[in-house]
Amino acid sequence: MIAKVLTKYALKEDTDCEELIYWEGISPENRWNTVQKLREQFYGKQERVERIIKMRKLEQIPEDALPVDEFHQRYRKE
Repeated sequence: MIAKVLTKYALKEDTDCEELIYWEGISPENRWNTVQKLREQFYGKQERVERIIKMRKLEQIPEDALPVDEFHQRYRKE
C-alpha cells in the first residue's frame, strides 16, 4: 500500500532541492506515468498533444544572420 504524504512549506522556503531529491528517487517509468497523468489533467484524455506552430515574418534581418543560400548549404538535410 502506498502511504499518502503531505508536507507543508512556507512560500519563502526553497524546496527545489528537496523536489529534485524526490524525483531522482523515483524510477523513470513512474516519472513518465506522472507526466502523463498531469498531461491528461491539463489537456484531457487524448492520444497525442496537438502541435501548434506559429510562423511570423521578421521585420528586419539581424546583422549576424546568414544569407538564405548560405544557410541552406550549411544545414541541408542529408
